[in-house]
Amino acid sequence: MQSTLIRSLALVFALSAAPASAQIEIHTINIGRGDCALILSPTGTRVLLDTGKPGDGNAVVIPYLQSVGVTDLDYILISHYDGDHIGGVPELMAAGYTPLAVYDRGDLDAEMHSIWQDYVNAIGGLRTQITSGMVLDLGGGLTMTNYIVNGEIFGGPTIGVIGKVENAKSAGWKLEYNNFDYGTFGDIGDTFEGALGPVVGDLDVYKASHHGSPTSSSIPWVAAVTPDVTFVSSGSDSSNPKQQTFNQITTSSAMRWIYMTNDSYTLTQGGRPAYDHMVLKTTGSGYTIEGATIRKMEFLYDEITSPVTAQPGDIALSEFLVDPASVVDTEGEYIEITNLTTKRFSMRGWTLHDNAGDSITISTNAILGPRESLLIAAQGDIGRNGGIVPHAVWPLNGFALNNSGWDRIILENELGTRLVDHFHPGTQTAGKSWERKNLYEPLDTGNMALGTQVFGLGDRGTPGDRNSSDTTPWNPDLRTIAPNVGLVTGGKWVTLTGYDIASYSPPVIVFGAAGAATGVQILDQNTVLARSPALVGNGKNARLLAMVWSKLAEGPLTVPITLLTASGASVLDEAFTYELPFDLPLKAPKQP
Repeated sequence: MQSTLIRSLALVFALSAAPASAQIEIHTINIGRGDCALILSPTGTRVLLDTGKPGDGNAVVIPYLQSVGVTDLDYILISHYDGDHIGGVPELMAAGYTPLAVYDRGDLDAEMHSIWQDYVNAIGGLRTQITSGMVLDLGGGLTMTNYIVNGEIFGGPTIGVIGKVENAKSAGWKLEYNNFDYGTFGDIGDTFEGALGPVVGDLDVYKASHHGSPTSSSIPWVAAVTPDVTFVSSGSDSSNPKQQTFNQITTSSAMRWIYMTNDSYTLTQGGRPAYDHMVLKTTGSGYTIEGATIRKMEFLYDEITSPVTAQPGDIALSEFLVDPASVVDTEGEYIEITNLTTKRFSMRGWTLHDNAGDSITISTNAILGPRESLLIAAQGDIGRNGGIVPHAVWPLNGFALNNSGWDRIILENELGTRLVDHFHPGTQTAGKSWERKNLYEPLDTGNMALGTQVFGLGDRGTPGDRNSSDTTPWNPDLRTIAPNVGLVTGGKWVTLTGYDIASYSPPVIVFGAAGAATGVQILDQNTVLARSPALVGNGKNARLLAMVWSKLAEGPLTVPITLLTASGASVLDEAFTYELPFDLPLKAPKQP
C-alpha cells in the first residue's frame, strides 16, 4: 500500500477524456441506497466519489458512465468502507475502469468484511492513503481539499475514534472552483460537525452526510456551511432521509432547495425527489441543476448579488390550489408565480406570507428567469402531492392556505417591497385551482377562472404549465416595441437580448405577410427549428405567437428578419438601414 503524507498534491497529465471546457460537472448518480457521484473537471479529469453497493457497478454506474461518454476514470475516492460506498469497485475494475489511483482512509481499525476484502483485492497496488489537508489539483482551477479523515480535522482538532466505527472515520472533501464550493463528507456524524463546520466554511452545494440521517446535518453544521442546495442520495428501501434532517436544513426563515435521488419510505416533506440522476454544471456566475423530472434551474454563487431587483408589476401570482381533493391539503397545496419580464431575478430574500401569519423566506440564491414560472408546493413527491412536479418545496408546515374563509397571498422582494398582494375571498371548489387569465391584469374575480384541465390524480389545474384560460398578450407587437421599424426583406438584423443559441449561427425568423401566411417559423440553414401559428394583422403589425423552443437560453442573439407571402416571395414593407437592438420576449409555455 502506498502512503502519501503530502499536504499539497499536484496531479498533471495528458488525458483522453472529453474535451476541456470552462466548467465543472457533478453528476449525482441514482443508485438508490448508497452513494456515488461523478466529477468532471474543466480539463477533463474524471473522478468517482464512492461506487454504491455490490451490483450497482454493473446495473447502474457503468451504464451511466457510458451514457455520458466516460470510458475511463482518473481517480476513485472512497469515503469509508461501508458496503453501499465501496461495493461497486470490483465491477468497475473488471469492466476496465482502472484509475490512476484509488484514495481511501487506510487500514486503521478497518472492518475487514467480505465486501471490503473484494474491494482491496480488486484495486491492488492502486491504493493511496488520504491524509487530512491533502489537496488534489484536478486541473482548470478545480481543487479538492480533504477536511477530515479518521477523525482528524484539517485546521481543527483531532476527535478520537475508538474501534470499528466506519461512519465516524469517513473522509470528507471540499471542492473549490472559482466562487463555487461543494462539500461531500461520507457518513460523518454530528459528533464532528460542530468543529468541522467552521473550518469548512460556506458551501454552495452540500451532499447530505449519511444519506440524510438525523445524526448528521445538525443545526450548528447547517448554520456554519449555509448550503443553498442539498443533494440527498436515497432509495425507497432506505431508512433515510428523515424529516428531522430536512427540518434542520430548510426552515421557514431560510427555505433551501433539497434534491433527492428518490423518495423515501420515511415520507419526508421539504425535499424534491428526482427519481433519477441529477447533473450540476457551473456557469460564469453560478450553476445549473437538472434531471429527467427536474426543469433546469439556475443558481448564483453565494457571493453574487441579484442582477436586478424585482419591482411591482414584474411578478404575477399565476395560479394557486387551496383545497386539493385527491390528497390532503398539507401535501397537495401549491402556489405558482411568473416573471413577466425579460429580466433575471434572484429570489434570495423573497418572502411569501399569508393573513394567518405563515411566512417563508427564500435563503437560496435561485434565479427566476425571463418569462419563467416557479411552482412552489407543500410536497415534492409526485406520488403524494396529487401528481404535480414542483420546482421548489416549502418547509414542513411552512405555509397553508385557508379553505373555509378569506386569505391573503403576499410576496415581497428582498427589500420588503410587495410584488404580489392578493386578497382571496375564500370561495373554494374542492379539487380545482384558481388560474389567472391575463397575468398583466389585476387578479380580481373577473380575471380568475377555475382550472379545467385534469392533472395527476384527478384534480384540475395547470401547475407548471400554461393556464387553461390564459389570455395574456405574451407576443408583443413589433411596431409597439420599435415603432419606427417595419419588417423588411432578408438581410436586416435585430438583436434578441436575453436569449442565445450556442450552436446555431445564425437562425432566421420568418414572419407571415398580411392576410397571406399561416404561421411563423425559425430557420437555421433551411432547417425548421420551431414553428407556430401566427396572428397576422398587416405587415407592419405582424406578431410572434408563443412557441416552444428548447434551444433558447440566456444571452444575446442576433438574427435576420424576413417577411414572406404565402407563396414564399419576399415583401418589402418598410425599409430601414441600421441595426436596432430591442427586447423581444419569446414566451415559452411553462415547463415542469
